[in-house]
Amino acid sequence: MQAISAGVVQGSALGPALFLVCASDLHPCTPGNHFNKYADDCILVVPAYNTGSCTSELGWIEQWASQNNLRLNIDKSKELIIRAKTNINQADPPLLSNVARAKSLVLLGVTITDTLSMSEHVNSKILSCSRSLYALKTLKAHALPSAEVQEVFRATVLNSLLYASPAWWGLASAADIARINSYLKRAIKFGHCSSQLPTLQTLVNNADSTLFKQISSDKFHILHPLLPPLKPRHHNLRPRSHPYVIPDRSTALLDKTFLTRMLYK
Repeated sequence: MQAISAGVVQGSALGPALFLVCASDLHPCTPGNHFNKYADDCILVVPAYNTGSCTSELGWIEQWASQNNLRLNIDKSKELIIRAKTNINQADPPLLSNVARAKSLVLLGVTITDTLSMSEHVNSKILSCSRSLYALKTLKAHALPSAEVQEVFRATVLNSLLYASPAWWGLASAADIARINSYLKRAIKFGHCSSQLPTLQTLVNNADSTLFKQISSDKFHILHPLLPPLKPRHHNLRPRSHPYVIPDRSTALLDKTFLTRMLYK
């Protein structure tokens, strides 16, 4: 056995908490940039007007890691450039030293592409869930009742298929939704999925409503600060779906985000 003198123990119960404590003092060195910190990862978000700061930010991260007895893993670091369709032909910024530029990244189980298309995410999820059908067929062949097979399908395959749907559903195209519906119809045909299953839109709406209620009722929720201010009410009018000021619509892309969709719902 050897003593661990640096880093966070992988796979331990304290790992995520220790990482958050370790990364609590990691901040961007350029105003306007932002760090998103997760259980075991960090994402640096740089807006278009700050693209020239990427090199200095990368150097700052390496310096911070060295001061904390850590090392930035360049091999696992990727750069993703997201641009609007109106700027699709705009020249890319210079490449970062030793950091590969990718067309897509998997962030917390959701595949994000440089065009914010959800087709790649939907395809990967359907492919992964299709492989699970073999396990369901095996369970059915071993005389597991149909009701239990359908319950396993809902607890595993369906939950995986709709994982984090509030984050990506608004960006999914009609063709993406049609592929998911086609997959569910095939699962119903083979008896893996109950024919009494609520529609896909109902399942997604329920997930959206549940998350929005959690955000609005918990002031410590990480997304609560993103809510608009409360709307002043001087009269006791009919009940509203939420008490917040409805923001002005600026772009079609912003309309597809979760909070904007819920505020206008």
